[in-house]
Amino acid sequence: KEIFQGQYVGVGMPSAHRSTIGMERAMRTQMLASKVAESAAYREGEA
Repeated sequence: KEIFQGQYVGVGMPSAHRSTIGMERAMRTQMLASKVAESAAYREGEA
């Protein structure tokens, strides 16, 4: 973590922090989408 923060000192922590939040949000959205797709496929299999 210390090395990671050190890399972004010149860039400015807010932008680095924002990109991290964006990545987490994207991963969460992807997980949600895959869960929805799984449940949809499960329902199709039942019908």
